[in-house]
Amino acid sequence: MILQQKGIDIYEDSHVCWKCGRVIKLHSYFPQIDFYLADPVFSKLYDLSVVRLSVADTLDAYLSQKYKNIQMRYSKKAGFSYMANTCPHCGSLQGSQMSLSGMFDNLLKEAEAGKIGNYVAEHITDMKLLPEKEWQLIVDAVMERE
Repeated sequence: MILQQKGIDIYEDSHVCWKCGRVIKLHSYFPQIDFYLADPVFSKLYDLSVVRLSVADTLDAYLSQKYKNIQMRYSKKAGFSYMANTCPHCGSLQGSQMSLSGMFDNLLKEAEAGKIGNYVAEHITDMKLLPEKEWQLIVDAVMERE
């Protein structure tokens, strides 16, 4: 698996909080972008764009310890709790669907332009944070939907 060989990047991008209007930082992983950088042709075969913060429990737990804006929060819209970015100013949850979808689209454009390095907060290669069995379950679930 590419992630096991090369690791995964944690991306950081600026975003305007939907509630208070202040500029904040969002953090997430997007293996689809990592795959694109490793092999653009392969990355077009499978759509893993839904794999992001709140999907990989082990990595999410690590990120919530490192980045104070990442917390387990309840979403009224979704009807359940999940790991999410929050605004450090007003505390509002920055929903995965809107904020991370926009972040992914922006980062993919930056990757295609060769400017993705400006958005990498850290590169993770620690296999304890990327357990193969966990990632296999994630990929299998995504593949079932295609």
